[in-house]
Amino acid sequence: MRPTLAPTPSWAVLTAVTAAGLALFTGPRAWVRWADPVSLAGGIWTLGWLALFSYLESNFELTGTAHCVYASCWPLGWRELAVAAPLGLGCLALLVIGTLGRRAPGWVRAAVPASLFVVLAVVQVAIWDGVVVPVLNGPPLSLF
Repeated sequence: MRPTLAPTPSWAVLTAVTAAGLALFTGPRAWVRWADPVSLAGGIWTLGWLALFSYLESNFELTGTAHCVYASCWPLGWRELAVAAPLGLGCLALLVIGTLGRRAPGWVRAAVPASLFVVLAVVQVAIWDGVVVPVLNGPPLSLF
């Protein structure tokens, strides 16, 4: 597992491009009736690719990083969930905003998912080394 996650210029560019993509998934107000079909399709499309690549990474070790720290193969699956959380939650916000239809102004429908993604990506980078990596390198979590 990569021990550090530091913001780099390429990270900032990729975060900005992804946020812009989420904002662009909101359709013109003229297309929107009871729901925004562009937002719904874009959210489902992006979540589908996110799920596919998370699955491939957890099962086929695409990045060449060691997955299993313990015999139970901890943190397999949880690490991918932690990495994908900002985009996944941004896409879920896009789906929720897409169901609001004309009740929300266009700028709100565009800004909420993109802003949520950027804030969560910044929080992820801020807490990765101090919180996430120790949890993932520690003993398996007992949820029950």
